[in-house]
Amino acid sequence: MTTVFSSIALSWDLVLITFFAVVVSYSYILGRSQSARIIIATYVAIIATQGLSAIALKVLTSSSVSLEIFGPSITPTGLASAKIILLAILIIFFVLRSGIELSHSDPGIFAGFLLTGAYGFATASLIVSTILTFISGKGILEGPLMLPASLAALSQTSDLTIFFLKNQALWFTLPAILFIIGSMLRKK
Repeated sequence: MTTVFSSIALSWDLVLITFFAVVVSYSYILGRSQSARIIIATYVAIIATQGLSAIALKVLTSSSVSLEIFGPSITPTGLASAKIILLAILIIFFVLRSGIELSHSDPGIFAGFLLTGAYGFATASLIVSTILTFISGKGILEGPLMLPASLAALSQTSDLTIFFLKNQALWFTLPAILFIIGSMLRKK
């Protein structure tokens, strides 16, 4: 007897869908204000990660002492991994320690429900797009993203990955657009 689940193969699309489901669900648990705070923390962490990694790369590649410690080259995979780890640490640190408190007026039950889900979706989109950007070796909004040869199979087997790679600007700006929409729905 076959079940519906027997035909589902583990794929990157399934991983991405699961990640989105967890983040959106968690947004409903936290609420709209905390979800907005996570988006702000993510934006700050992205910029800090890009800046700190550029500074560190410049120092590491120009110093003879660092060449003795780290070797003659820093691999793109190592750099991407370091940026992803730093991004996660900075998001968590900023959310927990920033002291930013947000309050939203109630736009109504239905609009509030939709905005909370949209904030969760935007958070997941921003994080996935940023991780793919770091893996590609390009900067934020630098242009069309392509995965390195070591991960080319990922883009060949995952339609969602291709969708994220092609629409990086949308995913990076979606949270900001939602903040603007949310402010227009705000009751005085």
